[in-house]
Amino acid sequence: MVKPTAVLIHRYIGLVMTGFLMITGVTGALLAWYEPLDKLFAPANAALWIRGQFSHCCICWQIIRPTVASCNP
Repeated sequence: MVKPTAVLIHRYIGLVMTGFLMITGVTGALLAWYEPLDKLFAPANAALWIRGQFSHCCICWQIIRPTVASCNP
């Protein structure tokens, strides 16, 4: 009686976890291609990406660069 119930609980918990891990895996993998996908789906912003005016990563790097440079003489 306990074993069939435990098997059902294990099965459905596994299915829920599989769905969650698949979604997080796919969305995490998409982050690796953030800029090319943004250029593909929002071509109006492509010119801004090329000039470096739109990239929040560039802004962060401009803030972090002096600290990195001072740590690596």
